[in-house]
Amino acid sequence: MTRIGNGVFPTELDNEIGEHLRTRGEEVSEHYGEPQRCGWLDLPLIKYASMINGYTALFLTKLDVLDTMAEIKVATGYKKNGVELQNYPALGNKMHDIEVEYVLCPGWQGQSTSKCRTFDSLPENARRYVQFIEKSVGIPDNNYGIQMMDVRYADDVEDDESLPTFRLSCFLHSLQLCVRDGMQNASYTSKVLDKCRILSKLSHKSSKIADALDQLNKSITKTNVTRWNSDYMLIKSILSIGKNDLESIVTLMENSIKFSNNDIMILQEIIDILEPFYDISIKCQSEKIVTASLVVPAIVHLMVHLRDLKEHVVFGTKLVQQLQLSIEQRFAGIVNRIKQLNIEENDPFNDSVYFIAAVLDPSFKFFWLRDLKLPANAENRLKQDVIQLILDEMNKDLKLSSTKLFDKNISSITKPRKRKIFSYDDVYGGYSNDPMVVNPVAELEAYLNDPIRFSFSEYWCRSQLIQLKKLVVHIGCVQASSAPIERVFSCAGLILSSRRTRLNETLFKDLVFLKANQALL
Repeated sequence: MTRIGNGVFPTELDNEIGEHLRTRGEEVSEHYGEPQRCGWLDLPLIKYASMINGYTALFLTKLDVLDTMAEIKVATGYKKNGVELQNYPALGNKMHDIEVEYVLCPGWQGQSTSKCRTFDSLPENARRYVQFIEKSVGIPDNNYGIQMMDVRYADDVEDDESLPTFRLSCFLHSLQLCVRDGMQNASYTSKVLDKCRILSKLSHKSSKIADALDQLNKSITKTNVTRWNSDYMLIKSILSIGKNDLESIVTLMENSIKFSNNDIMILQEIIDILEPFYDISIKCQSEKIVTASLVVPAIVHLMVHLRDLKEHVVFGTKLVQQLQLSIEQRFAGIVNRIKQLNIEENDPFNDSVYFIAAVLDPSFKFFWLRDLKLPANAENRLKQDVIQLILDEMNKDLKLSSTKLFDKNISSITKPRKRKIFSYDDVYGGYSNDPMVVNPVAELEAYLNDPIRFSFSEYWCRSQLIQLKKLVVHIGCVQASSAPIERVFSCAGLILSSRRTRLNETLFKDLVFLKANQALL
């Protein structure tokens, strides 16, 4: 189970297992790209929700996240003060200090469920796990119990094994983990942040502090334990008050706290250090622009930002160092390619798609290389490496297209193409638009030398670089963040109400598609 925001979470795993599940499942909040809280499945909570909502079906998602677990815990009951609770507490404040009772289910470690399309194809222990949940919750054993949904890519796909599958990590989730690493290992920040959180809490409870803030036309942001962005916004809101006004506000507290000059400097340095991380996290959550092309320029910007800022901070040196180390570890594939080091198969973000996407975005091309200030030879080698990656992908598509075209016209007589009056498109860039004679090198050279810098969509809509454009369509579909997908899940939640529990798969899919794209209608 996952949860975003504050509140009681009896089965929460605030340990290595929870982090493993969060990373493997890419559990990131929809709006802020923050890591969600993870825990074991809570059957009493599910039964309570099922009872008050009248559920007739359960959707069990991300079962493959548990493929690496040898044992799986499932919460089956609560105890408080040694007494077993017969019902789920209706009030949240009754959930404090409770003991959770678990049942230990055997896992199916090493057996993948990612390509299972039917219930019978699941590993034996996975089937038992699903059946245990179904029986415990009390969903009736009819056509509306826990069901398997076929998630094939298209109706005409016959062999799933023939499809290339790639798993790309959520860029924003990894970025948030970098920030968390830095904040946890920079001990000097914890004391100052504690003061900020105390002030934030009291500002929403004390009428005196609230009135004082209203007079200043200021407000202090609430904190959220699962969102590092909330700490950033909290610090920013406190700094916006000003030191003198801040001192007058804290005197209104019963147990007054004091922000020293050093505290203010620490807070300001934290803002200076984390501001690019915040801006990037907001930018990469967009669903109306291409985001895969932002990844490499973003990492380069952060590397350069931390490198240049390191010499100018007084208290934030350790935070900067930890952020640098975390970026090198969590984005090893990108960093090693930039440094032209060997890239291992298990390096995170080692896929070439990020570099290809960056170069094929007219806003970036190779402009991001300037910030690195590499020696001329090293910069040229990196450019040639990325260019070769693009050409390799173009040639793959070109061979496939040429083969299909040859098979289609093998028995036909080639006729000269009719020319339209006043049409000169076929001489654009000095090469032919005929796919049989397209030169990938010429297309890529024409693109890189083109001085026009439109937006991604506008540029490629107008472009006549046929073969390169095909590659752009594939690359542009890649999302840097899972946030757009989570928004689709939110649409699904709105559709599956207590009055709509018996939708067939096709109708449900069509309704989700229309709901998610209603702005285009």
